Amino acid sequence: MVDKSKLYFHIHYCNHKETNEDWKDKKITRRIKHHEFFLVTGGKGCIVTEGKEYNLEKGMLFYFKKNNLHSIESDIKDPLNFLSVHFSLAYVDFHEDQWKIVEKDGLKLPVMQRFRNYKVYHIFKKLVMMWSMKMPDYEFRCKIMLQRLLFGIYNNLKQQSTNYSAIVKVEKAIKYMNDNIGRTITLQELSELVSLSPSYFSRTFREVTGYSIIEFFNKIKIDRAEALIMVEDKKIKEIAAMLGFKDEFYFSRLFKRIKGISPKEFYSRNVHGY
Repeated sequence: MVDKSKLYFHIHYCNHKETNEDWKDKKITRRIKHHEFFLVTGGKGCIVTEGKEYNLEKGMLFYFKKNNLHSIESDIKDPLNFLSVHFSLAYVDFHEDQWKIVEKDGLKLPVMQRFRNYKVYHIFKKLVMMWSMKMPDYEFRCKIMLQRLLFGIYNNLKQQSTNYSAIVKVEKAIKYMNDNIGRTITLQELSELVSLSPSYFSRTFREVTGYSIIEFFNKIKIDRAEALIMVEDKKIKEIAAMLGFKDEFYFSRLFKRIKGISPKEFYSRNVHGY
């Protein structure tokens, strides 16, 4: 599972057609060298991609991966209206003082999904308008809007999932972890909280988050440790105890495994700046 927080986007351009004027070309067949989100906002037409034909309706969002061959055809009497953004993406990570950049072939998204959520349309519309107006800092602001759009797209998928109730339970467990970050929490305790069997909940948690329960809880603890080291005038041993670690040496090993440096090194670099 890709960590979405480490995705970096470059926007090539945005496009839109939101009037009933005739298209210059009723049918476009193309293979683009980047990715595209294409949201149908009105009118009629059809899209053919990956061997399947879609009769277009308002609220359909298409995701075309780079080099994907597809055709878009507008209806003559009721011309197609749409919003689109063309972009490239890479996976950017910073670990042990080194940047790692890997270009991604694509996001794990379906070719088409349906939206009934006005908020997603509003974000998409604002993104396209920002790009068109070219105001100061528009590229930076558009990247932020694209991230918000992607969040809305993933959230829409989550809500459409047949297993949405299980996802809600995972989110409930994560909130419980944050509220009890200074304690040791057992799988049995979390399973009882969400009324699922331990084995099923453990499997579901990994499917939703990409982490085991203990890995995720430790990640939350170490993220909190970073913040505490920055603002609290406490020793590493005291911070470890605040987060439920009885063994400060285990805490330090875990911190280094997750963050790439020891907590003492982190303190030296970020508090003292050397």
